[in-house]
Amino acid sequence: MVIMTENSRGAQSSPAQGRPLQVGFYEIIRTLGKGNFAVVKLAKHKVTKTQVAIKIIDKTRLNPSNLEKIYREVQIMKLLNHPHIIKLYQVCIIFIFLQCC
Repeated sequence: MVIMTENSRGAQSSPAQGRPLQVGFYEIIRTLGKGNFAVVKLAKHKVTKTQVAIKIIDKTRLNPSNLEKIYREVQIMKLLNHPHIIKLYQVCIIFIFLQCC
């Protein structure tokens, strides 16, 4: 389930609404970084208050090579379980939920 406020491309919500941007049960706090085809946002789960990093992928910038890299990244992260490597929590169509350090 994905629920987003009016301003789905920006890091901030509309001041008129006064509500933060949301993705599912996660409330977006701020932008952590940007790459070639994705933006990483800091978010907090509304119920558990767990902080996560959400990678939001811009599908318009994806070519077949980039799409293959994303699939490979997700497959590798599913296999990893180490205290010094962030955990993969959830993958949606264009969102990747990661442990936030």
